[in-house]
Amino acid sequence: MNHITRWRRSAVWGSAGRGAPSVAATIGENLPAPTHAATPSLFKQVSPSRSCTGRYSFVSGSGRGRQLSCADAWKGFEKTLVSEGCTSIPRYPVVARWRNDVDFTAAGIYCFQPHCVTGEADPPANPLICPQFCLRFNDLDNIGITGRHYSGFVMLGIQAFNSSAQSKPALSKDDCIRVNYKWLTEELKIDPDEITFTEDVWAGGGNLGPAVEYFVGGLELGNMVFMQYRTTGEGKLIDLPLKVVDVGIGLERIPWLVNRTPTSYENAFGAATDFLRKSLELANPPEIWERFAPYSCQLNVDEAGDISKAWEKIGALVGMKPEAVQRDIGLTKDLYITLDHTRSALMAIEDGALPSNIGGGGNVRNVLRRTFGVLHRNGWWERLGMDGFMRLFDLHRSELSKIYGPFAPHRSFRKIVELEYDRWLSTDDAQRKQVEKLKKQRKGRISLGDWVVAVSSWGVPADRVAEMVGQPVPANLYYEIAAREEKSAKVVEELPYGTSRFAETRCLYYESPGMTEFVADILGIMENKTPGGKGTILVLDKTAFYPLSGGQQSDTGSISIAGENLEVLECLKAGKCVLHVLNKSLAGPLASYVVRTTNAHMSSIGKTRQLQDRCGPAIPAQLPPHCRPHNQRRLQVRAGSSRLAAGRQKDRH
Repeated sequence: MNHITRWRRSAVWGSAGRGAPSVAATIGENLPAPTHAATPSLFKQVSPSRSCTGRYSFVSGSGRGRQLSCADAWKGFEKTLVSEGCTSIPRYPVVARWRNDVDFTAAGIYCFQPHCVTGEADPPANPLICPQFCLRFNDLDNIGITGRHYSGFVMLGIQAFNSSAQSKPALSKDDCIRVNYKWLTEELKIDPDEITFTEDVWAGGGNLGPAVEYFVGGLELGNMVFMQYRTTGEGKLIDLPLKVVDVGIGLERIPWLVNRTPTSYENAFGAATDFLRKSLELANPPEIWERFAPYSCQLNVDEAGDISKAWEKIGALVGMKPEAVQRDIGLTKDLYITLDHTRSALMAIEDGALPSNIGGGGNVRNVLRRTFGVLHRNGWWERLGMDGFMRLFDLHRSELSKIYGPFAPHRSFRKIVELEYDRWLSTDDAQRKQVEKLKKQRKGRISLGDWVVAVSSWGVPADRVAEMVGQPVPANLYYEIAAREEKSAKVVEELPYGTSRFAETRCLYYESPGMTEFVADILGIMENKTPGGKGTILVLDKTAFYPLSGGQQSDTGSISIAGENLEVLECLKAGKCVLHVLNKSLAGPLASYVVRTTNAHMSSIGKTRQLQDRCGPAIPAQLPPHCRPHNQRRLQVRAGSSRLAAGRQKDRH
């Protein structure tokens, strides 16, 4: 998972007028000043502490005279942004098959990386907005406590791609800030004096630029990032040819802010919350939540430092011992964990992920097994059973469909969950012996690192480890697991080929998944520049060869050019083009092979086809080729001959 480093400017700006703001100032010591100028009449300088007071000042329980749902909040956002020229597009899958460096879509911008942000592929619209469901598994320890953390949430994204070739920016910095301000004040009816803007510098992946965050009542509501520069090893800043605007807003926070409920969880899950409370005979949040919730922001595991001291501080603020606070909020916290984890597991499995011990599947397994542990520990499973558990998933689907539309039938969903539950119940003897041996080696008390190994490497559920070693689950266990996964995260291998000069490859494997032969024009020919690589690389105007993507191996086969048969060893995606790696170099000048005619013919000798059961949702027609998930195709073919013809065969693994 790619995380972005952030450092904060000393100046923080708050709105002091009803007009739309224009944020400015120098962007860190080494960054040039932005082109827009501050408007003193609209801003006042305030203390940096205003944006993070250690308290949610908006939490009251009294409301504003209206109750806003997540679906209504999205519709209001969509209405405002579309009126300002943005195009609303459907969400992308949460399983990021178009990327080789991450397992899940953790932010809206992930959908457009790497190729749209480099200009190699065109985005589906510009500027655009999208209610992207995101999965992040580094905050599991915070869920149910801080009021705002989720493993799965909806990020309202605004993305724009500003090129120097455009007559004017698709969305400028000033316009981006203006439309966000308009949405806050006109659609959400937030008093301008309650809004605080802070200007930061964000950097990541070798790029950086200014960022503007906005807070209301101590809650960060949105973050606007303006990537403008590329950094060199010597620390120089180079203007990016394509400047990207990336705005992220947590949808679940909007009803929380407007409704003034103790936590965002009360608004996020709709009928699923009522069903679970009724089934488990749980009352609404006890009175302690009214006193505890405003200070819950201090319990973020990755910011609090000593979490026990944070609990002591909050206990003093609410007039209770910290142990008593934790006890009294416990059942409601577990309710929120159950609601969050089941919704995240639903979206992951619906989009093609499966529980396992490795990679992204390990995260899906963790949230499911943690949920099973919560339900059994509290005696709730006896009340729900598997039928009630499945009903909870159905209610999540119903609530999310108000934003995303109906879910397609998934005939294997229940079987997947039942199998994972059975496996959780029967932690095998080998795993148990491993933990017992570890406990003996550690003289009865295992370390945080031991917990990480047992849960993430051996696949032992955390609650089972707790039973075996007689220790509570560490408060920062899942944060530590995520941090270690981040250190060993996959790095995208950059291909040494520029493809921006070529037209986008037409992907026949999406149009006709059963196609085994085709004719095409050669747009470009390049020598293989990979270490030890041999042969020629072809760029065609269209192809039925599926390239390496999302962990799925590419198709192979043969291609015939001017009567010469050549093997296609693999296919790679580079920007908007598919590269066909041949087994040997072409004879003669490469330019002589570039043709613009399609009067070639190819005959297929044989083929086989195997269709997968179901590995994710149908491919939405609106998704651009750079990020469509591959979920249906397996072919085998041998090609005949022609001046330019191609066929593909089943990948072998």
